[in-house]
Amino acid sequence: METTLDPTKSSLEIQKVRGKSRVTRSVNISPLKILHPQSPNDCSYVVLSNYGGGMVQGDNVHLDLVCHQDSKLYLGTQANTRIYKSINQDQSKQVIHGSLDKNALAVFYNDPIVPHENSDFIQSQTWNLKENASLLLVDWMCSGRDENGEIFKYKSYTSQIKISQDNDLILNDQFTSRPKEHYPTSPIRFGDYYTSLNIYF
Repeated sequence: METTLDPTKSSLEIQKVRGKSRVTRSVNISPLKILHPQSPNDCSYVVLSNYGGGMVQGDNVHLDLVCHQDSKLYLGTQANTRIYKSINQDQSKQVIHGSLDKNALAVFYNDPIVPHENSDFIQSQTWNLKENASLLLVDWMCSGRDENGEIFKYKSYTSQIKISQDNDLILNDQFTSRPKEHYPTSPIRFGDYYTSLNIYF
């Protein structure tokens, strides 16, 4: 697979090396930190983290990820991703572009995103899968810090997920919640629940 990675963005490449999947490129651009502890098996293990345990207003995280042919990746997060309050119009943003080559496998199992009071967050994930590639993707958010009484106190939360097979779009799922406008406890939104968990395979 030919790859052109932007040096101004965080990037990660996984390749099969001597029969095992290994990280062959890892570039961290603040505030994102990419950790890749040694894995004893045929799967590369990578953890996404950040400074301060969350994202502050104006943070813009962009990760380009490439899994080459026959490689395997487990991608997780170090803990809940907290979205801190925005005191002006600056959003916190996270963008992930993932490419899976032939027969590659990627599992992205992230801990929940927890938006604090008056936070404003948007995330976008775009994945393209080649022949026989497999992706398991978890999109998980909580409505706020329950122990602080911050249920549905955020300004805005948006999640956009697009998955393509050989560049043909097969899934386009977009969700936005603005509690002051959308009545989050209505039956067509959260109802009696305080979390949203979507799993794509």
